Amino acid sequence: MKKVRIFIFLHICLWFLIFSFWFCNVTNAATLYFLPSSNEIPDNESFMIEARIDTENQSINTIDAKIIYPKDVLEVMDISNGSSVVDLWPEAPKIKNGEIAFVGGIPNGFVGDGKLFSIILTISDVVTTSDVNLSWSATSKILLNDGAGTEAAKKFLEGNYKIIAKEELLEINSPDHPDQNKWYASKIVEINWEQTPGSSYSYIVSKDPLAEPDDEPDFTTPEGLPAEALAKEGIELSGLENGVYYFHLKEIRPSQEVESLKISKSTFRIMIDNEKPEIIEVKVDKDPQIFDNQYFLSFIAKDNVSGIDRTLVAETPPGESASFSVLDPRISALVLKDQSRKSEIKIKAIDKAGNEIIYTIPPLKITPCHIYIFFFVSLIILIALIILITLKKSRKKDNVL
Repeated sequence: MKKVRIFIFLHICLWFLIFSFWFCNVTNAATLYFLPSSNEIPDNESFMIEARIDTENQSINTIDAKIIYPKDVLEVMDISNGSSVVDLWPEAPKIKNGEIAFVGGIPNGFVGDGKLFSIILTISDVVTTSDVNLSWSATSKILLNDGAGTEAAKKFLEGNYKIIAKEELLEINSPDHPDQNKWYASKIVEINWEQTPGSSYSYIVSKDPLAEPDDEPDFTTPEGLPAEALAKEGIELSGLENGVYYFHLKEIRPSQEVESLKISKSTFRIMIDNEKPEIIEVKVDKDPQIFDNQYFLSFIAKDNVSGIDRTLVAETPPGESASFSVLDPRISALVLKDQSRKSEIKIKAIDKAGNEIIYTIPPLKITPCHIYIFFFVSLIILIALIILITLKKSRKKDNVL
């Protein structure tokens, strides 16, 4: 009997250890996920989600991953890496055959919960399903910041979205921000919609795509206004900081039935960025180990809101005007065309709202130090020549004697 009890006790301890090991691995796994993780999307509408990572207190420095989406139902309209925790993109997010593949690097490591990039998707015209899922490829990798490239334990969370029939919604528009899928620099946003006489309206401006206006009307459209006035009625939003906002509008319209109301809600996305990008870690150098010891240029272009749209570089010889060339986003360093370094170098970065910055690197000038070195070397060569000539003359005289 005693042996049986000991056996049962050891068996329980073994299972406890196995469960503890499994639980620790799961809880400490870095997680790739989407925000929001679920939502209801009206058909033929666009929506924005964030691809994010939670490192679960581990320091990581590389994410090599793929997002899988149903290309017959969804179309990717835009990808923005503004405010990303990723500093370097050896492979910027690339769309191909229902996948978004990317490789991101964080040289100093990252610990915490942060955004990788945001995605704007739209529902296709022909929808054959009411449920849409976004998932992470099983081949996705997360590497620890341990100097050895160790692969971190990981887990993936899907995004689940339900397509709903588009109701009769209010038609909201903005002359300042006409396209919900684009970024704009203006912080003043005029919002218009066609109002119905006698209807009341409640609205809220929020960063939450699921926010709901309350049932207290902010204003009521008077009866008897002409159609021209109704079409122009609206509000002006000001004082908004950079970022993504949602203007949620609720219309409360009296129906034909007594003491009955018809309530409808519409949402309009606003994306604001009036901040210039940054160009950092600029370096012009040469190294025997790379590029055959030729001069090269390297830099990092960053934008903390909408993300970098494109970068351009110009090498301008003296007396000429700058002519910029667009860089391949995968290139982190390029060999200079003018290896004499007599040309002025300009780097231009433009974000997705059209804000731009130019960083100028002047031509390499001969400094006093260079002049002294040149003079010293020339003097040594001259003295050496004089000594050689003198020695030759003395040898000729010896031969004559």
